[in-house]
Amino acid sequence: MHRRAGRPQVADMAQTEIVRVVVDGWTWHTGQKDNVPDARRMLATALRHNDWPRRANFAMTPGGFIRIPLRLRDIRSGWGSETYFERLLAPAREAVSRLLAGGVKERLGRRVRYFTVGVDLNNTSDKYSSKTHAELVALVDTKSGNVHWTGKSYPTTSHKHDQSRTLVQAPIDSHCFCAGGQGVLILGCHDLHMFGGRGRQSRSGRTPKEAQRQRMLDCAAKLQPRVVLHHPHTTYSPRIWSAAWGHLRGLLPTMTTYASGVSFCGKPNDRRQWNCNQTLKRTLPATKFGAVADVVVQGFPCKVEEKWKEWAASNC
Repeated sequence: MHRRAGRPQVADMAQTEIVRVVVDGWTWHTGQKDNVPDARRMLATALRHNDWPRRANFAMTPGGFIRIPLRLRDIRSGWGSETYFERLLAPAREAVSRLLAGGVKERLGRRVRYFTVGVDLNNTSDKYSSKTHAELVALVDTKSGNVHWTGKSYPTTSHKHDQSRTLVQAPIDSHCFCAGGQGVLILGCHDLHMFGGRGRQSRSGRTPKEAQRQRMLDCAAKLQPRVVLHHPHTTYSPRIWSAAWGHLRGLLPTMTTYASGVSFCGKPNDRRQWNCNQTLKRTLPATKFGAVADVVVQGFPCKVEEKWKEWAASNC
C-alpha cells in the first residue's frame, strides 16, 4: 500500500534510500576560495562514521559542499544563461575528481550507488556576493563513474541577495534523472520554491521567473519522480523548507522519499527571528521524508550560531 505523504518518517537503517552528509556549521570559511581538501576530509569522516548504513541508493551533501573560483571569462549570467552551462563543467569536474581522490571514491562506491554533491563556482571569497556565479550539483554514478550535471535554475530575488542577473542557470531538463527506471528530481538551493507559493504568478503578468517555474512544473510532472534530492546551502530551522515540501507533495503523488541537504548555519542576524526550535536535533527529522539516514560531521564555526547558543542558554 502506498504510504500517504505527511509527517516525516524515521529511516529504516536496513533499507536506507538516502544518506545525508550533514554539516554542523559552514562548509567553508570566510575568505576561502577553494575548499576541496576540507570537503574531502568531511566526506571521508562521514564514510567512517558508525551512523553510515551498509548500503543506500543515494548519498547527498548540502549545496556548496565544494567551492572553487570561477575563472572563466565571457560567461553570461541571468535569464537565458543556461546556454553557458556546459562551459562551467570542466573546472567543476576537476573539483569533483579531487574530492573523490585518495580512496574516497572507492569507499563511497562500496556504500552507495549514486552520490550528489553541491559545487559552487564563484568570483569572490565572500559569503554573499552580487557577482557572477554558479551553483551546480553533480550526480556521480559510483558504479560506472559517469557524472550527471544540474544546478540552481531559480535565482533568489530577495532585496539583499538578488541573483536574477548574476546566477548562471542550469537547464531545466537537467533536473530530471532516471535511476534504475525510477524518476529522480535533483534540485538546487532555491529551486524547491518553484513548487510553492513564492513562484505564483504576479498580477503584473508573466515574468521570466514565472516562465522558469512553469517549465520546471512541466518537467517534474512528466518525470513523476519517486525520489527528490534538494541541495540548499544552509538550513537552520525545522520550518525553513516545510511549506515548499508541502506544496511538492501535493503536486507529485509518486514521491516516496525526499531530503534537503543540511549545512546547519545561516540563522538571521535579527534576534527577533530566533526561537528555541532552531536546533539541529529538531531540524533533521523535519527536512526529510521516508528512508533517510543522517551522518553528522563538524564544519566551520558560524558566528551567528555562537551568538544564538548564548541567547538560547538564557531563553530556552
